[in-house]
Amino acid sequence: MHARKIGLATGHGGMGDCTIPESLRHLPSSLCVHAAQPIDFDHLRGKQVAVIGAGASAFDNAATALEAGAAEVHLFCRRAEIQVIQPYRWLTFRGFLRHFCDLDDAWRWRFMRAVLEMREGFPQATYDRCARHANFHLHEGAPIEQASEVGRGVELRAPRGTFAADFVICGTGIDMNFAGRRELKNCAGNIATWADRYRPPMDEPSPRLGRFPYLADDYALSERIPGQTPWIADIHVFAIASTMSFGASGSSINAMTTAVPKLVHGLTRALFRADIERHWASFSAYDVPQAVVRREAAAKGEK
Repeated sequence: MHARKIGLATGHGGMGDCTIPESLRHLPSSLCVHAAQPIDFDHLRGKQVAVIGAGASAFDNAATALEAGAAEVHLFCRRAEIQVIQPYRWLTFRGFLRHFCDLDDAWRWRFMRAVLEMREGFPQATYDRCARHANFHLHEGAPIEQASEVGRGVELRAPRGTFAADFVICGTGIDMNFAGRRELKNCAGNIATWADRYRPPMDEPSPRLGRFPYLADDYALSERIPGQTPWIADIHVFAIASTMSFGASGSSINAMTTAVPKLVHGLTRALFRADIERHWASFSAYDVPQAVVRREAAAKGEK
């Protein structure tokens, strides 16, 4: 199929990979999986389950494991205190949703670095699903420093001790990795990122956010080296990867009323400009009368 424009409305994993902490990446999938992967929760009945992360998806998976009959579920939060603030509730107003992308790079970076470093907060009902179980245990200030495969399980080491688990679920988000996407393999190396276009102040570093694509004002990909893959300007990213450039947008339900019209405007604007010569030719040839004018015959003798 040939297309003049492509919209990648591919959700959270559309331009990257599920992220498993480095200390856990050597574990087999039979012992450790990402929360976005299929999980047989019935298989966790009577098991010791560890959940890494403290956002909404981590708590959802912890609750589901508890409800499936897990013997114990331990949720490990690397922060000293678990985050209970949901930044997306603050930014859901028209000014921010509609005009965030009009800000300069410094302001966009400052805002989204703060928002994305806080991660997605969990609602009260999600926490209550876990807290109502006496066999749920929350560990704050507990980043996983080391993980070892022991027998048929895993031993996790955190600053305050070790914990034995039969299964580990990582609710630890996603990371940008264009090369890991088959649909982007022909251009992955030339997609401009925020790290390519903006150098943040020394007190606002974030290599992770620097890997997000740096998008044009119509959500289009831009080239890292101009001229190598000019056609990527016709690929428009409407997913979690658009967040750094547009704020809440392609992955936010609350932003749809402002984000979708902005995307559509960008697409139709580009198509109209590209077709301007054809439009001019069509206009020049247009000769459809809107009314019929009947003129009286000229008087006899008039020339």
